[in-house]
Amino acid sequence: MDTTDMNIDRNRVRQLRESRGWSQEHLAEAAGVGVRTVQRMETDGRCSGESRLAIAAALGVDASSFNVITRPAFIRLRSGVFWGTVFGFSGTTVGMFSAWHAIAQAPSPDQGLRAGLVGAMGGLFFAALAVLLNHFRARELAQGAILAQ
Repeated sequence: MDTTDMNIDRNRVRQLRESRGWSQEHLAEAAGVGVRTVQRMETDGRCSGESRLAIAAALGVDASSFNVITRPAFIRLRSGVFWGTVFGFSGTTVGMFSAWHAIAQAPSPDQGLRAGLVGAMGGLFFAALAVLLNHFRARELAQGAILAQ
């Protein structure tokens, strides 16, 4: 009998239960566990190994389907910062190239102005992309979707 508390993917448990049209009470009865156990699994993502196996058997899935992604949060955050930096530098490069082209290569002021605008728009686009990417990474971390303790 495994009584060690573990973390599970609480959203996966709820998704499987709801896809069958089961209430928490029905799942608890089918698995032979208490309703409070099912509630705790779906809210905190905590349960014993025995409860995890019982719920998986009742739902007809392998218990490993409840595993939480164990990739540490700092790696995910570092990845978001990395890609944000890449997009930011890309925007800066496009902007600087366009400015150089506008100053040194454009045969007329109108073409220089157009090239400068393209560079500015490219820089703004990549900067916005970097901000959005980091925002969604931070939100994902805040929701605890990837953390396993």
